[in-house]
Amino acid sequence: MKLSRCGKRIPGFAVVLICCIGGCVGPHRRDRGPALPPLPMQSAVDLVNENAAKITGSLRATGAVDGEFATDRGRRVSYHLDGTLFYLAPQYLRFDLKKMGNRQFLFGSNEQMYWVYDGDKETYHCGFHGGSQGSDEDMPIRPDRIRDALGLTPLHLTESEQPIQRLTADSQQITFRSQTAETDGVAVREYWLDRRAPRLIRRVIYRDAKGKVLMESRLSEHEALAEGGPYVPQEMEALWPQDHARMSFHVSKWNTVPDVSATSPQFKTPTECARGSYYDGAD
Repeated sequence: MKLSRCGKRIPGFAVVLICCIGGCVGPHRRDRGPALPPLPMQSAVDLVNENAAKITGSLRATGAVDGEFATDRGRRVSYHLDGTLFYLAPQYLRFDLKKMGNRQFLFGSNEQMYWVYDGDKETYHCGFHGGSQGSDEDMPIRPDRIRDALGLTPLHLTESEQPIQRLTADSQQITFRSQTAETDGVAVREYWLDRRAPRLIRRVIYRDAKGKVLMESRLSEHEALAEGGPYVPQEMEALWPQDHARMSFHVSKWNTVPDVSATSPQFKTPTECARGSYYDGAD
């Protein structure tokens, strides 16, 4: 499976993740009542950060992953996979996508690296946080951005990123302008905070220096993981407009997994990445 982006072939792994976090709005959404009065920007951010602070260990989400993408010839292809996601703040992520028990794609991130496994070619694409080593230039869907798209990471209002706020009828939109767009391709990050309880992130948008959307995630149906625990989204939808692709993760269950730590196998750097032998899937 391959996508075409600006005339360039995109490996099959990009196709799947394309649809992992976002896209379509389901037929049923709870009536959430009228929007609440807007809050000062710092107060709104504090609510998001208080929720993130309640995540003190690894979380696990399981459910169905649906999506579609366009082939090189413009044909629309849809798919249905089983997804298992592990998340441990701040950098640890594992998103495993399987069909009938066979791994199709694996997206991972730890403190040092991030990687994608393409089951079709049995190859790894690897990258370093904050670095240019590895084959991440062939990784349009980067695992290190998926965790941000979950809406579970804290926000930091720093003057260097020039945060500004804009109010809409339903949201408080907070925009950050990156000072390192030349290295990661992201010039602007937008977080749309809901003006309805529990006032958490419902949209995350990444834009390039020209203002074009690189990725958009939509989060909904937030529920408390346990009494007094963090609120987590039950629906995670994502769009990659420039790749003409989308993906939806319909979570059937969230739970805490105390036995999974930063040193657990779920977050271990693959041997293919750790040894420096990177596979970019090129023919």
